[in-house]
Amino acid sequence: MDHEVSQRIDWLADVLMVVWFVLLVPWLPVAFLIGFIADGGTNAGVYIMIWSTWLYPVAVVFAAKFREAIPWLVLLPLSNLAIFILGAALGDVKVF
Repeated sequence: MDHEVSQRIDWLADVLMVVWFVLLVPWLPVAFLIGFIADGGTNAGVYIMIWSTWLYPVAVVFAAKFREAIPWLVLLPLSNLAIFILGAALGDVKVF
């Protein structure tokens, strides 16, 4: 890989990791309140939304630990958002 391209990828990965860690701050109150979406009834979509929210910090730590070895792994926390939206669609939950 070209040195300039490698530096650009490293810089973007660093910026994205800072964004993921900053998003952990508003995640804290959301993580404790996300269980309330089950008050209206439980189904697979609700459980998917709860687990994708609770596992977000695990994805951030995993991405931070292994991003040097696999640079594209910095996109891993984005999968939690996609899974959350999928759970909202499957569970017919009015989140947005």
